[in-house]
Amino acid sequence: CFYQIYPKNWREKKLIFGVKNREEFQQGETAQTTDKIYAKYRGQADGAIMKLVDNAWAGFGSAFGPVILLSLFWKRMTYKGAIAGVVGGAVMDVAWRILMTGEHPMLAGTAFYNIFGTVYEIVPGFLFGLCCIVAVSLIDKAPSQDVIAIYEKATAAGDDD
Repeated sequence: CFYQIYPKNWREKKLIFGVKNREEFQQGETAQTTDKIYAKYRGQADGAIMKLVDNAWAGFGSAFGPVILLSLFWKRMTYKGAIAGVVGGAVMDVAWRILMTGEHPMLAGTAFYNIFGTVYEIVPGFLFGLCCIVAVSLIDKAPSQDVIAIYEKATAAGDDD
């Protein structure tokens, strides 16, 4: 599955893995071709880059999603709660990936795996991050009246009906 490309303006030839012919390479299938090249180079199955991107988005969503939503809609959230939510969501995302949905899940074959094994890792990561924010913010002291006044002013800015 090697193909040699001799571009007009290049002097050296390039070997491309996973490309059938020059037309396939030139018809805008660069992303899929890059994924194939990467997968063959690393000895992995096709789709390795998409799995990396999938994991990255799940990690970002688990870590920062609850913090962004609660900072917009809950004036009781504190700085310590936000940090706990980011850390908790990220840790749960990685743990879920290792235990449940990875190439070789550690909990495969258990009853818990049979029930929750197909759940995308952003769901438990998001929920755990949300719980961490709420728990730590309620344990921490409430924001000062100045902070609540700033929050009220910012949220009231769009209510000019």
